[in-house]
Amino acid sequence: MTKFFIFSILLFAFLETFSQCNDSLVQIAVSNSGEDVLFLKEFKVKFDKTKTSQPVRVAKYSTFLKAGYKYKFNVANAREYEGRVVLQLFKNSKLKGSTLNLKTQEYKQSFEFYCRRSGSYDILLSFIEGKSGCAVGVLSLIIGDTTEIELPDKNAFLPKEALFMGMKNKLIIESLIDDSYKQTVTANTGRLEYSEGAFYFIADTLGVVTIKAVVKDSSNNIVEELSKEFVVKELPVPYISIQSNPGGLISKDQVLLAGCLSLMFHENIPSDKYKIKSFIISDVYIGNAGKSSSSENFTPHQINFIRNLTEGSNFYIKNVEILMPDGTIKELKTVGYILM
Repeated sequence: MTKFFIFSILLFAFLETFSQCNDSLVQIAVSNSGEDVLFLKEFKVKFDKTKTSQPVRVAKYSTFLKAGYKYKFNVANAREYEGRVVLQLFKNSKLKGSTLNLKTQEYKQSFEFYCRRSGSYDILLSFIEGKSGCAVGVLSLIIGDTTEIELPDKNAFLPKEALFMGMKNKLIIESLIDDSYKQTVTANTGRLEYSEGAFYFIADTLGVVTIKAVVKDSSNNIVEELSKEFVVKELPVPYISIQSNPGGLISKDQVLLAGCLSLMFHENIPSDKYKIKSFIISDVYIGNAGKSSSSENFTPHQINFIRNLTEGSNFYIKNVEILMPDGTIKELKTVGYILM
């Protein structure tokens, strides 16, 4: 039977459309993963060269990793581009692995990661110095020499897509039907709104919600139906970063080139629903001392403060207030950096 529509959740991403460069790159990356591994997932990225006045562009993916398993991440770069991709693995804003050593600047094609805690992990991909590039990263499960290990189903690593409390969650329902058919959408909890050609789900409780779409013809016969489960979560609180760096070593050029703070998330969620209202840059961790800004952008005073810092100096982003999608104000944790 011909499918009349495709059901999916609108995801937050920094991705672009890809050309023919990725098909061969996936094969190269998988073949370079080595033996005794089970390929699980691919992460593609293609960016044009970043203008000097703009921050380095970043592609973000999320994936579920299971405790007790050892994983391998490796990358492949398209030869016709000068950019080399950096793949970084984060959990709760902490860097767990990277193809680039920030201290030594050593670049490598792969790294391994033993997972001690099940959960969602963030994968960030960018090109060194913002150069143009086309690349792919792959995630594999390391099997080892034993034949007794139970191979997990790839789908077990794919959690349910999330909807969130406190906001209107936009649903994409792409339909190929004409006006002679009637389409209805229902949910077993919460409520649905239809506005400007799109359906929105508003949750009223945490847990699993089933959303069902039905297509009927002019005689009220069901032509097609599809249901999908989502997990409803609390509205996620983001964390602060400078050019996707959530804290630690950073160069003065990176800070000045960024020109602003950005928000990063552990969940896939539209970032335009959040707004940075104010923050302070200071060389003191505690208190209100420092240079303040009433937006996400660095002020001239803050820029001069950074310019006057010497290599090895500490500075902190603190008293960060953001406007959440539900209208509440949240203060984020202080983030520290060391100039290198």
